[in-house]
Amino acid sequence: MYNGATGNTIGGAAAGARNIISGNNDDGISLLGDGNLVLGNWIGLGADGLLDLGNADEGVEVLSASNTIGGTGAGERNVISGNADDGVDINGAAATGNVVRGNYIGTNWNGPLPSATPGRCARLERGERRHDRPERNQRELPRHRDHRRREPRRHRQPHRHQRRRHRRPRQRPERHPRRRATNVTIGGAAIAERNLVSGNGREGIVFNNTDNSTIRGNYIGTNAAGNAAIGNDWEGIQLSNGSSNVTIRDNLISGNGLAGIRADDAGTNGTIQGNTIGLNAAGTGALGNAAGNNEGGIWIGNGAAGFVIGGTVAGQGNTISGNTGNGISLNGSSGNTLRGNFIGTNPAARPPSGTPRKASSSAAAPRTTSSAELQRARATPSPATAGAASASATSGRTTTSCRETGSAPTPAARRSARASATSSSTTVPRTT
Repeated sequence: MYNGATGNTIGGAAAGARNIISGNNDDGISLLGDGNLVLGNWIGLGADGLLDLGNADEGVEVLSASNTIGGTGAGERNVISGNADDGVDINGAAATGNVVRGNYIGTNWNGPLPSATPGRCARLERGERRHDRPERNQRELPRHRDHRRREPRRHRQPHRHQRRRHRRPRQRPERHPRRRATNVTIGGAAIAERNLVSGNGREGIVFNNTDNSTIRGNYIGTNAAGNAAIGNDWEGIQLSNGSSNVTIRDNLISGNGLAGIRADDAGTNGTIQGNTIGLNAAGTGALGNAAGNNEGGIWIGNGAAGFVIGGTVAGQGNTISGNTGNGISLNGSSGNTLRGNFIGTNPAARPPSGTPRKASSSAAAPRTTSSAELQRARATPSPATAGAASASATSGRTTTSCRETGSAPTPAARRSARASATSSSTTVPRTT
């Protein structure tokens, strides 16, 4: 839709209103007019909502203002997946006040990854990107793709001298120079506004030279239930190239290949509050983000500064646990504030199940027992328990507990152990 194409609706809530927008040699949808609605479409998938038939460029490109991608009503979700470039790209100084809500980006219609077309990877798209990017003929193109030919995908093998050839930029009406997008909202406070951004071949969401925008209430790197990982290959969220005054709030960001959140390249004055980073939605099990360069949960550096991470009001603290790198890394960053976060635990102050932990040990203080039978059991272990190792919490000190192997203790031994535990000043919760 070019300049002047305003107030249009693409798709709708009813199944019969759905458009299948797939397999095109350019963008699936490109918006240059203001105030358009894109609802209930499958963009980059087949009619079954499962097969990858991705478009050769963005799924949805937005170059104008006040457009809404997705919705909160039944059937208004767009499923945008399998596209060769970004799932949703909001770009330029004119791209203000746009909203992306209630969509699945990077998965099929019911949450898992789409089925790959032979010869083509199903995880090529980035998730959502808001930025000032270079012109198209300067951008890196997917490998093994010849845009001059319309052969079936599985036979599309360009000559080796053509593989680095850049595609010609499209001829379009003259428009604004490429500058930063502003006032973009991804998700929202309501559950129905949640976007699922998972399974993408690079970042989940990228804000590149983007100001005064919000990422709220999304699941990034998990399935729709938030209980299993469908990670984006790179960061869950990346802020770069001077993105400022960005709020990241109440998201589930887990299972990604690099940091949950990364901010660099002189981004300033961001707010990161109320997010769960590295756990499942219930906060009971680890779905950690990986430790590329030891990034882990949140990484801020390379000139990024002035971030508020957490807060003193209930609900503002982040839960950052289960990641294989650092919980929070500040690398060459100043003026940041960290308050009220749970780092390495869940909000119940317990390590979630599956969290990577190092075993620790301590010298056990002398202890007495009230059961001679328990003493005899310790002195003469049965063959089933011989060689089994355990660490314990004694004298009020908390250490890592390892489950014993072998036969279970007798009822008398369990009663005696409970009696001994009550004499200690600290109760150590059992972890499984």
